[in-house]
Amino acid sequence: MNNETNISQLVEHYFDGKLSAQEMQALEVSMQTNSALAEEFELEKTLRGAVVDANLLDWKQAIALETTKQNQIQKLKKSLVLLAVVLAGIATWYLLDNKAEIVSPVQTQELENETLVAKKETATSTSNAQTTEAKTPEVFTNEKKVVESEEIEKEPNKVVIVDSIENEPVSANNNISSPSTAQTTNEAQASPEVVSPCEGVSVSANILSEPSCENEATGSFVIGNSKGGTKPYQFKLGSGDWESRSTFTDLEAGTYTISVKDKNHCKSSFTKIIESKSCYSPELGFNPDYETWEYKSSWNDEVKVLLYDKAGRLIYETNTFDDFTWDGYNSKGEKVNTGIYRYLISNETVKIAGTVTVIH
Repeated sequence: MNNETNISQLVEHYFDGKLSAQEMQALEVSMQTNSALAEEFELEKTLRGAVVDANLLDWKQAIALETTKQNQIQKLKKSLVLLAVVLAGIATWYLLDNKAEIVSPVQTQELENETLVAKKETATSTSNAQTTEAKTPEVFTNEKKVVESEEIEKEPNKVVIVDSIENEPVSANNNISSPSTAQTTNEAQASPEVVSPCEGVSVSANILSEPSCENEATGSFVIGNSKGGTKPYQFKLGSGDWESRSTFTDLEAGTYTISVKDKNHCKSSFTKIIESKSCYSPELGFNPDYETWEYKSSWNDEVKVLLYDKAGRLIYETNTFDDFTWDGYNSKGEKVNTGIYRYLISNETVKIAGTVTVIH
């Protein structure tokens, strides 16, 4: 029993990187003659591979959940726009209907004034049948004076209504300005010069690109540090729709146009490229003995690169503005053991994580 425990611990130390290079080589040689040691080694390798697969599955489920959430938000936005259109239509109909009701009492008052004028003219004509001098009849109704003159071209039922001024006669020859004409003149004089909200505005942003694996659609753009204009900002990829999200994923290698606009629809467009890269699968990896692992990307700002082993221990870190290349050695200059290592590339606007496999 004690021997089995020693074999298990020895294999765990091998995978955890706790053995020296000589001890690891001795263990590999012993597996050729020690079947128990070889079985324990394969078992440990299988179990650790299952843990890695489970972690990858959790990442895929998280991405699927985020995609579903974004789709639900888009549907909600479309429903709110449709509701706003319906409410605007109802409000327009209501205003037009009330306008018709408001005009009706004014027309009724005009008919009453016309009837009073007609009665007054009949009475005056009867009492002054022999009088040849032209006179201007005056009628007061509801504190309003109605004036009609022979100098005004006679039209059936035409009445001019002016404000009464302490029984002072109003001549038909007085010039009465049209309210609509005066209002139009005042509006023309008061209208200020219209200035475009985008005059002198330059909208900009930092756009980071993630390469796509060869013959796959795994590239992405991350837009950050938008400035110029007025918040909030919206983003569009190619001829697509404007969106509030600033990340576009699942893109093939190629050239793309990314547009950014602010609250006042001031826009800027940028041409960006997603490059193609060769992606290693966990089964293949890379061998530090004769090759390196290269991570290609275009950074506008400095990023930090961190590498962890499967136990979560930091084994390597560096800062770079360019493509990142790893030779399979840790920060102490020691060659790392065979296994899967997790990388994290980040700054204030970028955060990219993944795994790389080292095989000796």
